[in-house]
Amino acid sequence: MNLLLAIAAAEWASIGSAVVGLAALSLSLFSIWHQRRRPFLEAQTIHDVGTHLTAVAVQNNGSRSAKAPWVMFASRDGNLSYCSHVSAGFLGAGEGRYVLTNAPGPLGPVAGVVGFIDPHGRHVVRPMSGGRKKVFNGGTFESMFRAFYPEVQLGHRVAKVSDASLS
Repeated sequence: MNLLLAIAAAEWASIGSAVVGLAALSLSLFSIWHQRRRPFLEAQTIHDVGTHLTAVAVQNNGSRSAKAPWVMFASRDGNLSYCSHVSAGFLGAGEGRYVLTNAPGPLGPVAGVVGFIDPHGRHVVRPMSGGRKKVFNGGTFESMFRAFYPEVQLGHRVAKVSDASLS
């Protein structure tokens, strides 16, 4: 009788561990799916060796399009800054843009932010160096930049030379 009870207990224990394993797997898959259901913009400055100018590469690593993406950066020494929209309207999921500026390169250390407008009309802004996003209901690009980098001076404003796809 004890042998049958031990076998039944082992069966129930294996069924229970399988249920717990499936629940953990489904929760982790849901969290991964839910995490990137939005646009996720990342950007970095690049020294364009062909033109000796500074460029910005912006990529949307989320699963939804980003409305009105923009980028702003400034050299840490306060000599120059750049701010402009990245594309003509939307940056699709998995797409990227290469924006060439007329800033001389290489710049050295820069501080920058990248942002877009969410479906509720708010600006979702994230630092180029990585980190947590901040959501703004309004304001200027400069005020959103200052929320991340209050110590950086915005110097001479440089312009966009070209805007092309990364692919």
